[in-house]
Amino acid sequence: MGVPIEFCEPWTTVDRLCCPDLEPVDCVTGEPVAATYAWTDDELIDAATGILFRQTCSLFPGLCVIRVRPCVQCSCNRSPCGCGRYSFVDLQDRYPVINVDEVLIDGVVVDPATYRVDDYHRLVRLNGQCWPVCQDLSLPETEVGTFAVEYTAGRQAPLQLQMAAAELACELKRACNGLDCRFPSNVTHVSRQGVTMDISAVEAAVNGGVSGLAAVDIAVGQYNCARSKSRVYHPQLAKPRQVYPS
Repeated sequence: MGVPIEFCEPWTTVDRLCCPDLEPVDCVTGEPVAATYAWTDDELIDAATGILFRQTCSLFPGLCVIRVRPCVQCSCNRSPCGCGRYSFVDLQDRYPVINVDEVLIDGVVVDPATYRVDDYHRLVRLNGQCWPVCQDLSLPETEVGTFAVEYTAGRQAPLQLQMAAAELACELKRACNGLDCRFPSNVTHVSRQGVTMDISAVEAAVNGGVSGLAAVDIAVGQYNCARSKSRVYHPQLAKPRQVYPS
């Protein structure tokens, strides 16, 4: 189980774009003039978010709502034990679970007071009962003999990456309109239909820290995959189980 490999929500919004030079005005009246671009602002934001998401180790997909039909594991300190002691469903293997929105058993909503989340990924039952071990996946989750969980998981991008996405989206907008932009010369190319974006070249420039956008290069440099540190596991260093939301 897990969050999709792509981001779940964009890192910025249209109202946070700061592209004042891209708002054309009438030279006589000084009034704004409607401009037509090949890509909408939302599409440019999605492109910018996708580039930065992949270049920062896919750490920040945003908040993703996920619905699963799980199978159950009973465990206690990595050793099998009775379900009455520690019955849990492992929801996530990468991103922290932010909230459990709904649990259904036999089509009936389970009381949230009877479960909790441990270590930001284990859904633990508290009333001494087991989670269903088997279910009929051919039936809709509203029927008897089914088990479903809906939860929110993921990580929101830090502020510097949100700002970087807004700046990158503006530069993509300049490039696709044939205006001067700060990308290296190999980032865009001209086709017969006008100026188009070479996304692979943009992504390579961002990954190499030479996009020409200071805020983007600094932000990516802080979360670049090359900065990831190796980890060593030792039994005496194992962390105690954390109970959500502490």
